[in-house]
Amino acid sequence: MNPFVELALTAVTQLIVAAFVYGQLTQRQKDQAGWLKAHDEKLAMHSDRLVNHEGRIAHIEGRKGVPFGGG
Repeated sequence: MNPFVELALTAVTQLIVAAFVYGQLTQRQKDQAGWLKAHDEKLAMHSDRLVNHEGRIAHIEGRKGVPFGGG
């Protein structure tokens, strides 16, 4: 085979493989970013619920005259 043709085929093959790998890595990065965003939203929701819960507990303890710490 002609060395120039062989070199061209090798270069084209490597470019195709590089494009495929780049595409896969880009997609994985997008998927991970989406997962992290969803996870952060869940953490924020749980934090809000915790603050709400603590506020309700503090209100009940205050009405009942229970000292801080339950003691």
